[in-house]
Amino acid sequence: MLQSNNYVKTNVDGFVKDLTTGAILNIDNAKLESYRKQKQLINNSIKNNERIDRVEKDLTEIKSMLQALLRENNK
Repeated sequence: MLQSNNYVKTNVDGFVKDLTTGAILNIDNAKLESYRKQKQLINNSIKNNERIDRVEKDLTEIKSMLQALLRENNK
């Protein structure tokens, strides 16, 4: 995949420079996998927080409805 004659090492470990395009490429697959896992954990956390917010909103709405029903029944 990587042809060594098209890439040169940079002064940062895990990165090379593509001599054809001038692009700096990350070739450290372990760091890439770690980043992907971290990103997935963050996305899962965001989804869980949104789900909790919806449940709290629903519970507040149900509580308000029950209080209104009790007030109507006590008249």
